[in-house]
Amino acid sequence: MVVDDHAPVVDLHVSAFGDRHNPQSQISEFYRNLVTRCGVDDDNSPTRSLVADKDDQLVAMVFGAPVALQLNDAPVTAKVATLLATRSGNGDMTLSRRLLSEFFGDDVDLVLADRANSGGRRAAERSGMVFYPQYSLRWARVISPGRAAAAAALNRKPDVGRLGRRVLMGSARLTDAVTSRVLERVNGTAVHNRQRVVATELSADDLAADGGKVLSDFRLRPRFASAADTAATWRSLEMLRSEGSHHRVAIRSCDGELVAWYLLHVWPSGTGEVVQFGSLPSHHAAALNILIEHAEQLQLGSLHGQAHPTLNIALSDAGAVFHGRGSSFGVYTRNPEVQEALTQSQAYITPLEGEYPLQLGRKSRQDT
Repeated sequence: MVVDDHAPVVDLHVSAFGDRHNPQSQISEFYRNLVTRCGVDDDNSPTRSLVADKDDQLVAMVFGAPVALQLNDAPVTAKVATLLATRSGNGDMTLSRRLLSEFFGDDVDLVLADRANSGGRRAAERSGMVFYPQYSLRWARVISPGRAAAAAALNRKPDVGRLGRRVLMGSARLTDAVTSRVLERVNGTAVHNRQRVVATELSADDLAADGGKVLSDFRLRPRFASAADTAATWRSLEMLRSEGSHHRVAIRSCDGELVAWYLLHVWPSGTGEVVQFGSLPSHHAAALNILIEHAEQLQLGSLHGQAHPTLNIALSDAGAVFHGRGSSFGVYTRNPEVQEALTQSQAYITPLEGEYPLQLGRKSRQDT
């Protein structure tokens, strides 16, 4: 893939995925930013994105973006694969598999895909990618059932207009007034950690200094050695996910030690995506409580995130429910230590390292 492929890539996206209510200009701008994130103009990048041409027409693509990970405290070369697409009627039933086989190559330690749909999963499996069910769950926590239902409606059809939005939000308030006590019984009482913690703004320096300590139990995990690189990743997230607002929160013990943190992206519809969550095991409950309280303060309808196996009990205690729709988690690697870390749930990979920032969301306008 080269920078000049931008226009045909946008055309292929619409052909493969539809426009999801996004205007052409927004899709085009997303791909301009994605090309920058994926280093398409860097001929020496090990994360090369690929396209396939037939009869002077672009008929397939797959994007690759670098991922900062470490294995057993040593950096590994990793990339995330996303937006695999082939043009309908191209006449080559093996194109996706062949494209991925070349994309995987031998120049990286692992390739990650954490939001593969059924078609992409089949092509990836035929090319050697292994999928891990224990990492494929997603979680959701309803904060306000009325607002959650309204947000779901707005996410599916954002162009309802000002009147339609007022009707939805009015119905949401009525629903919440009726169901608040029922929801309290369903979610149960929050589980509080006896240790006192305080929430402050998270900085990239915080993770460079202490992020590795918080995740020290994991053999494969994000690499936070460079505060500058972490800050650049955050800027990229905000560039590619420009809708709504972004929140970065550090959670500290009473003596100032970093014990947990989270990155939260709030869509204009009122849905919150937990893009990254890290915590010492002893502070899972306390950190989740702060996250939920924050969501309540922001008047969100619901929270969503990728469920790491070590968090499932704490998430369940906090009232979360789990599903596996469109979230198959796969890794291609020839390194047995990577495979072992994933099999033994000793890998900690969050949506920030995965495909979440690299997917075009549905159009979502706060002022409609």
